[in-house]
Amino acid sequence: MIRRSDEIQDSRIENFKGGNGSIISHPFIASPDDLWGKGRVFSFMTLEENCEIGWHVHEGDGEIFCILEGEGEFNDNGTLTTLRSGDVAYTSPGEGHAFKNLHAEPLRFIALVLYT
Repeated sequence: MIRRSDEIQDSRIENFKGGNGSIISHPFIASPDDLWGKGRVFSFMTLEENCEIGWHVHEGDGEIFCILEGEGEFNDNGTLTTLRSGDVAYTSPGEGHAFKNLHAEPLRFIALVLYT
């Protein structure tokens, strides 16, 4: 199967996980069924300036972020760090995270959520 970029509908999600602003999601999959029951999210994400994904804990799944462009403040279980283009962050089941773009340039990354 091939999904062409122009066939994928972007969505703007306000206050994602309680965060400020919005996140733009460009899902690579049409539904979780496309991940063969192994996960639920595989998307190209964009956070604009001062937008964030709010703090949340993963239960029954984990998440991987691969940073493509920009830089952001990543809260890794209460430890703040900066993620930049080329960095990868893993959040295991039972752990929590949040992510914020503090810069004028868009922060772009791939998000993959897999079940445990």
